[in-house]
Amino acid sequence: MPKFDIGSNQDITRLLKSKGLDYMFDYGFNAIASDGSLLKVTQVLQETRVSTDEGGTLGAAVTMMGIDAALNPDAPEFKPVEITLDRPFLFMIEETSTGTILFIGAVTKL
Repeated sequence: MPKFDIGSNQDITRLLKSKGLDYMFDYGFNAIASDGSLLKVTQVLQETRVSTDEGGTLGAAVTMMGIDAALNPDAPEFKPVEITLDRPFLFMIEETSTGTILFIGAVTKL
């Protein structure tokens, strides 16, 4: 088995728009803003990596989104919220229609 390490990073904004997800680029995230802010995705970047050697195969992917926030003129005054992530946590990626867990991980060192 040959050893290899291959990766990719791409801007997938146009791809997502062409697949019918264009609403999120036009203030499609407003429902998650409790203060009435207008939220839209401005860019989506994805990086992937797979490497293999005698010890096995490792793979990873990360997706990053740029989000633009604008105040809704009818909303109350915007007050930033500070969140401190200072303890270990678990996270998972789940396919919602079947409940299948696609990825699970833990952050143990901050």
